[in-house]
Amino acid sequence: MLVVSAVEGVQAQTRILMRALRRLNIATITFINKIDRHGANPERVLEEMAGRLIPNVVAMGSVSNPGTKQARFNPFGPDDADFRTHLIDMLTIHDERIVTAFVEDEASLPFRMLRQKLREQVNRSLVVPVFFGSAITGQGIQGFVSRCLVRLDAALTTAGFEDALKGALRAADVLGTDETPAPLTTAAASAEGCGNPHVYTVRTLRGWTGGGPDLIWYGAAGNRTKAAITGFGILDGYRGVLVRDDYRGYLSYDAGLAGVQQCVAHLYRYLDDASRPARNPRPGPGRPGMRSARPRPPSGPPGTPARPAWTPPCWTSCATATTRPSPAGSPSTCPGPGTRATTPG
Repeated sequence: MLVVSAVEGVQAQTRILMRALRRLNIATITFINKIDRHGANPERVLEEMAGRLIPNVVAMGSVSNPGTKQARFNPFGPDDADFRTHLIDMLTIHDERIVTAFVEDEASLPFRMLRQKLREQVNRSLVVPVFFGSAITGQGIQGFVSRCLVRLDAALTTAGFEDALKGALRAADVLGTDETPAPLTTAAASAEGCGNPHVYTVRTLRGWTGGGPDLIWYGAAGNRTKAAITGFGILDGYRGVLVRDDYRGYLSYDAGLAGVQQCVAHLYRYLDDASRPARNPRPGPGRPGMRSARPRPPSGPPGTPARPAWTPPCWTSCATATTRPSPAGSPSTCPGPGTRATTPG
């Protein structure tokens, strides 16, 4: 990815970077930034790029109100005749079959096919697509970033990175898991099949179990069920120690594990519940509809001192919390003297 200013345009370092990218045959996407700044001239910068960097540049949209806070990136689509014509002209430089197909039957070149041909030539470093936007206002960023992520995902998949990472995780002695609700707009959340999306992480915990760099895998699923977790292809067959939250999707793996350690955040919640026997426990897995055990305002005549906040007692050598016994003969997961007593989940 090459970033060029819509104000300063192509500079000496820009030319050096582009030469290096072309010499190494690295596929490049260009982003013309700062379209909202005073003096921004995206069209001039695009011409500079074609004249000083690489002639085969394809603008993927236009800019309205450049140089103002109202600057907007307007992506081209299949109904834009000028863009379609320019795209065909650009692609035929390296693929004469496109112009032949166009002359014989224009309808045989649907827009999705042109986009596919563009993607192929970008991957071969023959064409450079150009996007516009503003990093400060966020204009044009979303589409640009999403396209970069799609390309990165395709490259990593082709290289076998995903399978190698999952294999390394399954071989680890200790793994930590977590899931976080993904905030969505009302429109997205109401879409059919959206469910209750969560971002999952599965990671090694070498920082707490012996040192060394950690491996972290990210994924997404619509719920916390075992079916969703199994779909990641990491925990099925895992036989090490798992640091996890107390959700049913994780509980189903316990029987085959060498040990289980409760996520310390959930452990604090349970200890907090246990310290308030007169109150209803806070809601959690398997306890739907129960009221939260958050402290209530002090009652009684004015001046009555509030109940002091509960403080966890000092724990002994091990602060692990197994939700069920580990298999007979399993090694202890308690840390040794002088090491961390808990592992964050």
